[in-house]
Amino acid sequence: MPRISLETVVSLPPRPISRRVARELLRLAFEEFQWFKPAQYGFGSRNPPPEGPIEYDYILEALSSKGSAIVIGRTDDYFLFLGVPEEPYRHIGKFSWVVPARKAAKASWREEHQRQVVHLMQLLDSPLAYSALVNDIEAKGNRLVKKEFGSSLEFTVSNYSQGLAGVYWRNFYGAPFIRLFGERLRALPPECVTWLGEERVLVQPYGLPTEAGSEEARTQERRFIHLLGPECFYDFEHHLVPTRVPERLPTPDDWPVWSVTRLKEDP
Repeated sequence: MPRISLETVVSLPPRPISRRVARELLRLAFEEFQWFKPAQYGFGSRNPPPEGPIEYDYILEALSSKGSAIVIGRTDDYFLFLGVPEEPYRHIGKFSWVVPARKAAKASWREEHQRQVVHLMQLLDSPLAYSALVNDIEAKGNRLVKKEFGSSLEFTVSNYSQGLAGVYWRNFYGAPFIRLFGERLRALPPECVTWLGEERVLVQPYGLPTEAGSEEARTQERRFIHLLGPECFYDFEHHLVPTRVPERLPTPDDWPVWSVTRLKEDP
């Protein structure tokens, strides 16, 4: 039976993060939140020792030199990815992790997951986070485009400055998106909306991530998109990017250039 994996993505602002913040992200993941025990690094050929401290400096050096780092657990349905913003590719970084979707069946896990995401968004000053089955994220974030010879996979929206790809199991909207939706958030079913202070809100159209893809979940997603504004989301029927995006959100032209060092050194 194939494994069903759940991915959570916390988007980074379009600027480099400090080495201190990157280390704190790793410490939270492996020590405080205890998502999984590292068993393999997804770069080079060096694996962490079965026992002993996690080699944070080794991970950070890879992040600084390559722009991204992957840490894998005992099985491939446990892994963590940290990719920092990078010129000249106009890439907005992200901090994401994958765990088996069965974990979300427990109410206590879902409550802790919400707390962790909010904590990470605050630490990173993130405007957007979301969580869903891996295949649901891939289906909404990419589309197959036919070419003269063959086809290629392309982004629906390459980053949040272009709008939103869709509605997922859990959608954590920061201040730019709260301003974008405005009073339309009040039109959503109140049991599906959790206000997390004034600058963050959780929108959850259905109870469990494993419901994604069902007719009920798809109907609910379409309903939420209609209520929040179809112009804010990718149009899969006509393959059109969103026409309404958050105001005062940095665009690629506003991003600083950091082609040498991807992590800022701490003062």
